[in-house]
Amino acid sequence: MKKSETDKKTSKNMEKPGRDGWNDQEMTGSQKLLDTADEEITAVLHEGWGHLDSHIDVYTPELDWFQQQIKERQASNRKKMVFELGLFLALAVVLLTVFISLTLWTPIVFVIIQLISVLIVPFVLVSLRRKRVFV
Repeated sequence: MKKSETDKKTSKNMEKPGRDGWNDQEMTGSQKLLDTADEEITAVLHEGWGHLDSHIDVYTPELDWFQQQIKERQASNRKKMVFELGLFLALAVVLLTVFISLTLWTPIVFVIIQLISVLIVPFVLVSLRRKRVFV
């Protein structure tokens, strides 16, 4: 019978859990002090956060500013892309010229294509600098 009485006591304790799984009857004085200290600290923190929220202004830029930043970034990305594309094409022309001249043994074609590519690259660079807008 002692075993069943012990089971009844533990089942009663489990039926009525208090804060953190403890029964209010089983809570010691130190645990109650900790609960009141926790509540005081929480109240002070909420008061401090409310004070900060009322005194600190949060500035969110306007939608126009974000759109302007996006346009500027797109323009700079486009300039970089055009420059990289021009560089890629110039390098491709040079490599193809070398390949063609070495396979066909025609130095005249090699010289003509090299002159054309040397004249085109500065023209592209100058035209890109003229289109550049300084802010």
